[in-house]
Amino acid sequence: MKVFLLNDGRATSNWGLQASTQALLEIFNARGLTVSTLTHSKLHSKYLWDFTVFNKKFFNENSRFLSKFSPSNLNIPQTSDQYEVYTELWNTGQGGALSKEIINKIEEADIVIFNAEGSTYRKNFGALAGLFILNYAVQIYQKRALFANGSFTISSIDNILTGIAKKLNDNGVNFFVREPISAECLYSIGIRSVVVPDSVFYYADSRLVVHNDVRKKKTFAISKSMLPMCNFGAVEDDPFYHLICEIMKTTGLNPVFFAKDPEDQMIRKYIKHIPDAQVGIFNSNDFKKVQSTISDSKFLLSGRYHHLIFAINTGTYICPLSSSSHKIEGLMKLIAPSPPASCQCFDPTDIQANIKLITKNIDTQIHTQNTVPYISADSLRHQLIDSFTTILQ
Repeated sequence: MKVFLLNDGRATSNWGLQASTQALLEIFNARGLTVSTLTHSKLHSKYLWDFTVFNKKFFNENSRFLSKFSPSNLNIPQTSDQYEVYTELWNTGQGGALSKEIINKIEEADIVIFNAEGSTYRKNFGALAGLFILNYAVQIYQKRALFANGSFTISSIDNILTGIAKKLNDNGVNFFVREPISAECLYSIGIRSVVVPDSVFYYADSRLVVHNDVRKKKTFAISKSMLPMCNFGAVEDDPFYHLICEIMKTTGLNPVFFAKDPEDQMIRKYIKHIPDAQVGIFNSNDFKKVQSTISDSKFLLSGRYHHLIFAINTGTYICPLSSSSHKIEGLMKLIAPSPPASCQCFDPTDIQANIKLITKNIDTQIHTQNTVPYISADSLRHQLIDSFTTILQ
């Protein structure tokens, strides 16, 4: 069987996207499948001249300069009603500079899989491109096509996805979402999907599960949320800084900071104000090192979806912060269907009012004598592998 995988993120700076792609490829390789891919950068580039500087796009995708001077990389519809028009453009060689490469790979494949890592919501260009390519593969070339490894959000804000999802479903595209709240969203518009755990659970490692063992360091790991967080110039006015200090005071642990994406680098400022802080990881591209380092700490405070999975994979306690979609809440529902109070998600935009509650939640977790109250990451790993074994038959 030949697989065409959309959204290959191995070359990105995002640890989660690197890990999720590599895990899928290892699952495919274990089954002896032939795989071709479309990179994350290509899938998310609306224009041919859409270059990046220091891992950030130099131009906004709505740039007037690009729209006027750059050839199109991908001509993609934004609504369900536009699908027929854009399908005809692709059929007549007007799908953009990248469309011929994509069509060739569709023709050669038996199955097209959109690695929808991240959240499919509102007008995300890469998500819209991936969805259209799935539909094109089914409608024009009668290929099997799957949405997999991502979350799906139906929102009343810029809701263009309901019509698109229904069209794909009617045309035979299958939806495999990574957490149950996405399945509920799709069910609310009449689409039945299957929950398959995120592929990063492939790296669940029971050898690193030490809970409150003496091998754990006197540290706690920290990364931020994708939601806007207080980022004043002076840390004295920053609620997140005050939360970190309160956790240190209550638990006797020192922070270790993690940040790779450009928008996360603001947490570097805390290091010089906390003498006992550890630098952690900022530049490494080794996601397995990130997971291993997180496992050394007593717990992780984070709103980053895959950072939380890295912790869960190694039995490390977590204190989750909400993100820009329901994906964190969905992850918690996946690992704790009947969640105890310790699995509560906190709002990273309202930290000041909840410092005491967050700190108490963390302190209760790390001083309990019980194991982490989640579904075993190993069981989620087996569920992931078994699901893809069935899917790829």
